[in-house]
Amino acid sequence: MEMLISLAVKNFLSFKNQVELNLVASNRITESKGNLITLDDETQLLKSAVVFGPNASGKTNLLVAVKHIQKMIINSFKQTQEGEELPVTPFVLNENSRQAPTEFQIKFIEDDILFDYKIVVTSKEVVEEYLSVDGQQVFKRVDKEIEIIDNDFVSNENLEKRQDFVRDNSLFVSVLAATNLVELKPFMNFFTENLNMFSAAHEMPQIYTTEIIKDEKKREIILHALKKADLSIQDLSTKKFVPIIPESIQESMPDEILNKMKEGQIELQTEHNVYSDDGSIVDRTSVIANAFESSGTNSFLAFIGPIVDSLVEGKVLFIDEMDALFHPLMTDFVVELINGTNNNDAQIIFTSHNTHHLNSNLFRRDQIWFVEKDNLEISHLTALLEFKRRKDENFEINYLKGNYGAIPVIKQYEDSVFDHE
Repeated sequence: MEMLISLAVKNFLSFKNQVELNLVASNRITESKGNLITLDDETQLLKSAVVFGPNASGKTNLLVAVKHIQKMIINSFKQTQEGEELPVTPFVLNENSRQAPTEFQIKFIEDDILFDYKIVVTSKEVVEEYLSVDGQQVFKRVDKEIEIIDNDFVSNENLEKRQDFVRDNSLFVSVLAATNLVELKPFMNFFTENLNMFSAAHEMPQIYTTEIIKDEKKREIILHALKKADLSIQDLSTKKFVPIIPESIQESMPDEILNKMKEGQIELQTEHNVYSDDGSIVDRTSVIANAFESSGTNSFLAFIGPIVDSLVEGKVLFIDEMDALFHPLMTDFVVELINGTNNNDAQIIFTSHNTHHLNSNLFRRDQIWFVEKDNLEISHLTALLEFKRRKDENFEINYLKGNYGAIPVIKQYEDSVFDHE
């Protein structure tokens, strides 16, 4: 079981003050029980969450924070050398915060173990670091001093003998993982195997789906999804293309680039029916998806692979602008798939501009979040649940009226934006 409980960020990019994305389901909400993952008699987690906000509000920065936490945990010891900077950028539009450290805290479950991990870092060094397991603190690091605390998770001896490997710019957990501390393997597996993030639709390559359809079970679910979405795609396949490169051009190309081109590229193919004039199916033909299908279909093909993989394997998946090129009904279908019975305790969090979700009855109030910037350009994250509203009110209309914030403000000017001498 791999699940995200909460993510907190402070003084990172547009988030000056601490914000927290909490995926613990509220016991105040009784609707849509199928959208929940049950941990025990008292605790349930959300299968999904959607984050709304206008352009430049900071939605993507929340996902970038996830990527930076993941990158630092995996690479800070293996790849970062002494004196190299860590990948953090504080809120620079305030005279105090731009000099202050950045804070991340993430709580998650991996292999039925509850981890609570916090770091306070600058681009130069790790200022503080804390790890708790199943409610017991394992170590705390403050001002370059690491205190090992008696616990039932790992022996003090195994921790103490690894302290000397820690650099100012490396995380202690990264050192522990790099030195093969067995007890920390579930912690690292969460970040290396079970936590993924993908960017906007126009940047999303289909290579992930070409790999995932090699698994027969996942392939069948994807094909079922394509047919339910009524895209007229009968099957999927892959084809390797190796370009023909004239020798005259090869001589001027760097060896690294030439060798990569000679390896070829795997392309996703879609299979369609061929019809006679009377509408009968007479054959099938395969076409290159990126060359033949619409931008919306190609976006669907790019995202459906990672989504199905996460649902089957029970992973945590963040997607930026998942539905940017989707028809609203297609987005509804994807959300139904995420919140449905095929979900093997997976969690999918995505950003969106599509206000249709607010009144689709697909999300509970604790699954809907808003990001907006104030007049000091500071981003704030707020759950719909925090607004005292009736569960049957029209959330889409109230959102567009500005009742929840997180909408673009179009300033009015007397002169036209085109009237410039």
